[in-house]
Amino acid sequence: MSIIGFQMLRSIEVDADCANVQQLKSYIARIRPALPGLVIDDREYAEALLLKLERLLSDQMVTATLPGDVAASLSTASIDSVPELHHGLAGILREAA
Repeated sequence: MSIIGFQMLRSIEVDADCANVQQLKSYIARIRPALPGLVIDDREYAEALLLKLERLLSDQMVTATLPGDVAASLSTASIDSVPELHHGLAGILREAA
């Protein structure tokens, strides 16, 4: 029997959308080393959950590290009119708005 099972993974997934950076890092640190010991169905679920957690972590870190001048520009201008932003970042910001 694995330490991490479906119910724990499901609990992490439910909490992930409102988790902060530290919580997301903790979830990733708990799941990654447990992967080899999981049964195939749980392993596939855990791998998909890791992708989700890493995306959520990346989104939070990008949002938290926007330079002040870019953040000010975003509050007064359209996202499409800020030339310094990478196309992918503009998409992330559109989804968050």
